Amino acid sequence: MTIITLTISDDLFQGYTVVLDIDYYDNNEQLCEQIITTLKNHLKLHNFETLFLKLIEKKFHIHDVTFGEICLMSQEQVVWVCSHCNYTHK
Repeated sequence: MTIITLTISDDLFQGYTVVLDIDYYDNNEQLCEQIITTLKNHLKLHNFETLFLKLIEKKFHIHDVTFGEICLMSQEQVVWVCSHCNYTHK
């Protein structure tokens, strides 16, 4: 079991954090999808309708670290999920 911490870096959702067992994921995109799905569920559950609408307009990504590097990280390290740059996947 490889446990990692994902934290959002964003003007509205800064600091939202999930802890995941990455044995169930195959790439960075799946990790991003999971943190955003979890945030969406929390926003829906607590009726934050305006924030939910703002969230679905945003594009999130992980950059500067590969999935292989994430698999080797310690549990204390944080993987940042970013929405405020012009990063494009290569």
